[in-house]
Amino acid sequence: MEIYEKLKEYIDEYLRPKARVDGGDMLFESFDGETLVIGAHAECSDCICCHERMTEWLTAQIEKEFGQKVVIRFNRYVPYFK
Repeated sequence: MEIYEKLKEYIDEYLRPKARVDGGDMLFESFDGETLVIGAHAECSDCICCHERMTEWLTAQIEKEFGQKVVIRFNRYVPYFK
């Protein structure tokens, strides 16, 4: 299994359930070998943690889990009803 599939699985099975507990949602969007793009939905879309804290934590987790440094970018999808 290559890193693309491993990262997608990691986000879907590990990160996404943690975000959903607090009313948010995060989805794997893409990985080009250096930059991991995650879609931040629901409460995650306007949470202040998505910038610094989540990026730092997730970067460290991925480096620990996969031995690879990645740049993380969040695309925020603010719900139309907010």
